[in-house]
Amino acid sequence: NFLLACVPLLVGIAFLTLMERYLLALFHFRVGPDLWLFGLIQPILDGVKLFLKTVLYTFRAHVVLQVASSFFLLFTCFIFFVFFSFDMFCRFMAADMSILLVMVVSVFSLYCYIMIAWTVDTRYSVIGCMRYMLVFLSYEVCAGLFFIVLIVWFSMFNFSSFVFFNVYYCLFFNGLVFFYLFMAFIMIETGRVPFDLSECESELVAGFMTEYSSVLFALLFLGEYSFVLVLVCLCAIMFFSTYGVGFIVVVLACLYCVILFGRCWLPRVRIDYAIVLHWVVLIWVLFSMLYLVILLMLV
Repeated sequence: NFLLACVPLLVGIAFLTLMERYLLALFHFRVGPDLWLFGLIQPILDGVKLFLKTVLYTFRAHVVLQVASSFFLLFTCFIFFVFFSFDMFCRFMAADMSILLVMVVSVFSLYCYIMIAWTVDTRYSVIGCMRYMLVFLSYEVCAGLFFIVLIVWFSMFNFSSFVFFNVYYCLFFNGLVFFYLFMAFIMIETGRVPFDLSECESELVAGFMTEYSSVLFALLFLGEYSFVLVLVCLCAIMFFSTYGVGFIVVVLACLYCVILFGRCWLPRVRIDYAIVLHWVVLIWVLFSMLYLVILLMLV
């Protein structure tokens, strides 16, 4: 299952980056990838270029831990896809207690980012890691409350239950607030604009990835995009799983386009504003939703 999960994930990341470059070129009114068959070979050439470059290490870096932390981040994202499989009817099936498993594995990715920054031991990497820890830990509380509300409301601990639930009760139309909140959590936890506070080039060069090059940078790149792909896939399955796998793939591409639109249109949020948004707005909205759900169940 692990090997079968890795291949579609890597292929999906390759075409995801190609689609991102096309859309960004469209927004910037410039020519996008056009090398051989509309740029289809461009992701492969970029990967080969990165793997052929020389790996550079800083004088104070812990080399063994630096290499291991890059692999751990990609491995953590691969674990998500091991939880999922498709049966002969192309219906999404998930492991038992998969909601709790996703929460645990997503928290484990925080330790990977701490290792990535600590093993390099440079100023920009440590500051980027501290920013990521602040935002991630703050919004992980909100994400936990979000899943608690879903568990209490629907009495389910399994993502596969959303497939059968959406047949009778379309969660996207009847739970639009949940969709907006989950999309916000995706942009925050994956560090997409306007919440790319851990690696903003204007302040921190590249944040926790400043001293990574060649193969190590490619592993971090794959880990970051695989995390985005996993969470967007979960969002598509939770809210749009009524119409089958083909429709989910189309929705997945549309949701990623929405994230790209935010990158093109929205300015970067200051870190203090991001923390205030969590502790003043989102957490109380989720507590109110949990309170209302419990009241409705008691009534």
